Amino acid sequence: MHIPSIELIYIAEIYQLIFKLEEKKLKRISKNPPTRTTWSHDQYDSLCLPSVFSFWNFLSQRFSGLWYILYFYIMSQSQSQSTPSSTNVASSTATSPCPPQPTHSKPSMPPPNPSSSKKRKAPPIPKTKQPTIIASLERSSSERSWVWDYVTKCTVSEIQEVEKDGKKEKVEVQVLKAKCNHCNALFACDTSGCGTSTDIKHINKHCKSYKPTDELQKVIGSSGPSGDVKNMLVAKGWSQEESVEGIIEFIVMEEVPFSIVESEGFRLMMCKVQPRLHVPSRRTIVRELFSMYDSMKEQLKKEIHNHRVSLTTDTWTSVQNLNYMVLTAHFVDDDWNMHKRILNFCLISSHEGKEIGKMIEQCLVEWGIEKVMCISVDNASANKVAIEYVVRKMQKWPNSKVIMNGKFMHVRCLAHIINLVVKHGLKRLETSVDALRNAVRFVRSSPRRLSYFKKCVENEKLDSRGLVVMDVPTRWNSTYMMLESCLKFKKAFERMIEDDEANIYTTYFSEKVFTDEGEEVAGKGRIGPHKEEDWDNAEVFVKFLKVFYLVTLKVSATKYPTSNTAVHDVIAVENEIEKLFLPEYMQTGGPAELVLRDMAFNMRAKYRKYFGSIESLNQIFVIALVLDPRFKLRHYMHLCRKQLQLLDEEIEQKSNQVKTLLKTMCDEYVSQAFDSQTQQKGREDLVLDTSSSRVKQSSSSVPTENPMIFSQIMDDWEKELEDTEDIALAHEVDRYLLDTVEKVPHGSQFDVLKWWKLKGRSTYPTLALIGKDVLPIQVSTVASESAFSGGKRVIDPCRSCLLPQTVESLMCLQNWIRSEPIGSIEYEASPAKLEFYQECEEDWM
Repeated sequence: MHIPSIELIYIAEIYQLIFKLEEKKLKRISKNPPTRTTWSHDQYDSLCLPSVFSFWNFLSQRFSGLWYILYFYIMSQSQSQSTPSSTNVASSTATSPCPPQPTHSKPSMPPPNPSSSKKRKAPPIPKTKQPTIIASLERSSSERSWVWDYVTKCTVSEIQEVEKDGKKEKVEVQVLKAKCNHCNALFACDTSGCGTSTDIKHINKHCKSYKPTDELQKVIGSSGPSGDVKNMLVAKGWSQEESVEGIIEFIVMEEVPFSIVESEGFRLMMCKVQPRLHVPSRRTIVRELFSMYDSMKEQLKKEIHNHRVSLTTDTWTSVQNLNYMVLTAHFVDDDWNMHKRILNFCLISSHEGKEIGKMIEQCLVEWGIEKVMCISVDNASANKVAIEYVVRKMQKWPNSKVIMNGKFMHVRCLAHIINLVVKHGLKRLETSVDALRNAVRFVRSSPRRLSYFKKCVENEKLDSRGLVVMDVPTRWNSTYMMLESCLKFKKAFERMIEDDEANIYTTYFSEKVFTDEGEEVAGKGRIGPHKEEDWDNAEVFVKFLKVFYLVTLKVSATKYPTSNTAVHDVIAVENEIEKLFLPEYMQTGGPAELVLRDMAFNMRAKYRKYFGSIESLNQIFVIALVLDPRFKLRHYMHLCRKQLQLLDEEIEQKSNQVKTLLKTMCDEYVSQAFDSQTQQKGREDLVLDTSSSRVKQSSSSVPTENPMIFSQIMDDWEKELEDTEDIALAHEVDRYLLDTVEKVPHGSQFDVLKWWKLKGRSTYPTLALIGKDVLPIQVSTVASESAFSGGKRVIDPCRSCLLPQTVESLMCLQNWIRSEPIGSIEYEASPAKLEFYQECEEDWM
């Protein structure tokens, strides 16, 4: 059958229109990765150009056997025609796939060469709707096959025989090859005569290094990083979103700049780790960072809403000359695990007390926090004004949940008080400390001087492997560590003076001293070199301040309770100061002892300014001591008698005050719990009505006594109980205090939170609620100050352009990601429901 030329043109134009409708599907298919399997005809029909197939089936039925004429006509038009209209037709058909062979059942795509009997294998079918993204370089327009994502063109030297002057010679020629990216196999890559079928066959069947994976295919792997003891085997899959989330966590936890995702080394690493990953730009990373911050913040709001928190706060000025305030929450979850969460790392206009109070109030409203136990701050006068402002505002909130009207809201930082006390005593040893500090500064000032010091250490045959550390003059604990390290290398420092033939060491102390601006300090040189008196003072100083150093480390903990031993820490500091006034510590009356005595006078005066008596300490710490089952109220009375040397009348008075305070708090907790339960009363009316009706039915058969006689008997009985201690057992506090004390072997670890979880919660439910809120109170503000240490690394001089919102997101996310998950109890039956279930069980039995 003959087809006129005009009909061929019309058919070609129709084919062009249909192809444009299906062009998007072609683009999607061309990006799919290869797998070990090929597409079936049914899968190909469902995804690839159904309209085109219908059109070719129509042609095969209408013009049987002549479909190749149309195909060659279209191909010839793309090569010969130069008019605008024909050029458009040719360009569209040239980029289109080859027309399918006319079969009435299952059409298929023909190979590029119509005379060949082999059929070209179609790319594998994807298992997900979204196309897999390949992290590869841009390909040229001639490399349209998907296989070029897995092979790369390269030039290889080969020895070939070339006929020259009738003779065959072996010459080295450069040949273009295709190299597999996985196993480095080489294939022919001649653009004129070689296709990609060999490469496709190698990837699909023969390549042993290529392991195709799918986005939905999961593999067995560890739940966390290697080395973590909490790792478990889980089924894990790959996705672009989770990979981007992992990149954000890496940037946040390692404190690296956002631009690292655009660096050549990072992209090369990601291409080798996961070739399918499309590494986002730094702008995308910042947007995803804010999205992650918002989602985690909303989740934390829901988790923290039902807990009463204790707060710590502090302020800091960054290198940007901006004032930041950090607010940290501490609480115990329903599984009795202690947590710390940074809530805000925000800008504040000034360090004034009212501004700090307003910012704390704003943060509490933003997070929806209504239950606050205490706020720990340092001893600045502005913080007292801030706490008073917050307490006034919280008392005016509807349904205010402030405990004891905020009487114990203000907690002074014990670590800060110890720092002030020790620094006040250090003034007497300033000369000796400066002499040793300059000696350490000499050792660490240049590599030559450090090698000279190491040589002296080797000559003295000292076993210590560490080196001397430099202190921060504003932090006494670093000064303690510096002097402690100097004492280990005392012989090495003395040898430096003896073997100083070139006067390297001694001339250092006679050099001029300059300020940071480069100006000479007139009349002031370096103090030193050290003398024997300086070593004696340092030895006495280190021995005396070891208790202060250990107490500072103890109260700085944030992962376990420290409020239950705060009374012990305060008494230990006082005893260490008073010990120096005993006669046995002043036996020789030497210069070192006299200096130490003067230092003790200064420290005692500073200590009594803050803790002149036991009442100066926040009484909430006494409650925490009593709620420790190892101590209770008897231990507090023992401390007053043995350590504080109080009279019996004073001890009795103080114990009654503590017991009354604990009972008042217990009653207030019961009242607040009753108010919160009334909101859920409607959901339990059915249980209460059912149980009460059963009680009425059971009690209706009991005969009632004469009201007058029964009232008189009960009045006499109550008067009898008032004269004895038996009536005291009616209160939960009295039952707890009269129970036996937990005996723990000396030196062993005791988890007070675990005790309340396993034993105390069921026996003393109200006291357990109080302990859950009192035990996480922070004795120091180290939790907030440590956040500023991280802030200095995040906002360094090279990243000073970070916006405050970005800084807050980075600091909060770092804390949230590193923290353990918050345990919660999704359902806990009320006493009424438990009673109802018990009655149902008895009826069934």
